[in-house]
Amino acid sequence: MTSQQILIFLKSFNWYILRSMYGSAHSSIIGFISSSWISQSRQNTILDGAPTPRERQRKRRGHKRRGQKNADIILCKQKKPYVVVEVELWNYLDKIKTIQKYVKDKELFGDLKFGLLVMTNGYDDPQEGESCWKVIKDEIKKMRSDVAVVFLEKNNESLDVSAQDRLRKLNPFSSKTIGKIKCWVHASNGDIKKTLL
Repeated sequence: MTSQQILIFLKSFNWYILRSMYGSAHSSIIGFISSSWISQSRQNTILDGAPTPRERQRKRRGHKRRGQKNADIILCKQKKPYVVVEVELWNYLDKIKTIQKYVKDKELFGDLKFGLLVMTNGYDDPQEGESCWKVIKDEIKKMRSDVAVVFLEKNNESLDVSAQDRLRKLNPFSSKTIGKIKCWVHASNGDIKKTLL
């Protein structure tokens, strides 16, 4: 896909909804992407807990599995894999490498159009999140694959005495609110597009 086509795809989702989600929201974001995708067409389906790429399967034989190496979900279209999706709070580089394994596995996932990483930014210091954002972009450029990154910029929010806000104060992740939602798209031909969603 071209970077413009990927951008159009991402803009078909109502990302503004995420601003009403508090906490790490990992499962909620996966649910949002899944339900949004399925609602667009009867031809659209979801593989939740995506199968492992062949390379990882071979490496795992005879060894205990360490950590999650499956992607969170695969969006499917007309019964074919379409987009591999990872939603992550901290370990962005690991998730980019996982996406790369899927994209490279032409035997199982040859119909994949691109990989999507949603960075939910669990860092206390916004500058740390921005630093990771730059590292991720540099890593993706080396891959020469079609990859999109959605970065959720989070800000501290002044909370009141409502029942919900008292609960939000108990969890450091919940005390933040999503501000800008940045999108960066890298096509395999090197073309790059960026925008706010």
